[in-house]
Amino acid sequence: MRYLRQTRPHSCAPIALINLHKWQGLSATGKDFKYYAKLCKWNSGCGTRRRNLAAVLGKRCRRITHPEFEKIIANGGAIVVSTYYPDGYGHTWVCIGTSNRFLGINYYKNKTIWSISYQGIVAILKYSYVWTFKC
Repeated sequence: MRYLRQTRPHSCAPIALINLHKWQGLSATGKDFKYYAKLCKWNSGCGTRRRNLAAVLGKRCRRITHPEFEKIIANGGAIVVSTYYPDGYGHTWVCIGTSNRFLGINYYKNKTIWSISYQGIVAILKYSYVWTFKC
């Protein structure tokens, strides 16, 4: 399965939606970007508001602990992570993996898939809200 990374500034939310749907086995490609961008009310100047993303995902985002995060991933689930740092920077990405390996999809600049350490997940969760999905 080929996941996508963002090529446009502030486009992480529509890319996260596409990657989540790819993970769910649905047909979604980069050609569908305009559809997903409209769906989450993406703005090319500032991105997507978390409440708009929540409306698309059909559930409220929440904060979770790192053991809960680890359990969801170990059980084959996926997590859409919306991280907002104190400096105002934000990013939305999808995490999948196994019990001992976390893979961030469109997590790191210019990388489609990036391996994230346990300590990295613990640090990220301080600034993140998530939506969880079971396989």
